[in-house]
Amino acid sequence: MAAGISYDLEVQVASPEVCNVASIYRLAGGFNLEDSALVTGSKLAPLAPLAVNFATRKAVAVKSFIVQANAASNATAIRIKKGSLAYVGMFIGNGTVAKEVTAIDKSNAAYDALTVSLTAAVTAGNILFEASADGATTPKNVANALNYAQVTVGAGETVTAIGQVFEIVEANLSLPVSSVDKANLGARFMFV
Repeated sequence: MAAGISYDLEVQVASPEVCNVASIYRLAGGFNLEDSALVTGSKLAPLAPLAVNFATRKAVAVKSFIVQANAASNATAIRIKKGSLAYVGMFIGNGTVAKEVTAIDKSNAAYDALTVSLTAAVTAGNILFEASADGATTPKNVANALNYAQVTVGAGETVTAIGQVFEIVEANLSLPVSSVDKANLGARFMFV
């Protein structure tokens, strides 16, 4: 192997069709991925929602989660879809209440379990989002673009943002897009 060159030798698995690839419009230039909550070495999936600041050319991953199983209002754990960007110390909410995540159990192969005392029941299929504070009803970040290609999180990493794409198959997305994000993305992004 030549000096100074490193190769990613991981086997690439074909991903399911997530959108009409011909309709993708990428924004010019890259955006610095500046999100201290992301774990170094983790992967940011294609079509992951991004909050992009066009003036500073910086991007943050918008963190949303799909609930995998119903949980009562007095439950202390919520099952979410595997591969989320959840982290201990974040606040998750559903639009009416938000509480802090105190632990994450990733031992189950089918789901991740968040330890949180959410005082409202959640239903399987609902999308929870990262809230701005304890008790907040609004998301911490709202998407205005989507990620173009898989990115390995690390210092100095950049992302390419998508400014328009059609026929996005929500069921095949690795990371969900909440209704608040969809409203902000507007008609340039069509979900089916």
